Amino acid sequence: MVEWLGLDWDPRCLQHYAGENLVRTASITQVRQPIYQRSVARWQAYLPFIPELADICIESCTSASA
Repeated sequence: MVEWLGLDWDPRCLQHYAGENLVRTASITQVRQPIYQRSVARWQAYLPFIPELADICIESCTSASA
């Protein structure tokens, strides 16, 4: 996704929870946690609301693996 967005890779992307920047959101505790297994595929619940974005992501992933 980082490459697709045209951004340079930064190893800190894998440790987002270790950042010390101010977070102003109700989910501040989630921002400070590593990604955990129960979140895998949870995005699919939002698929009806983001079909265009999903199509772009699926197309991008499919062409990248070819």
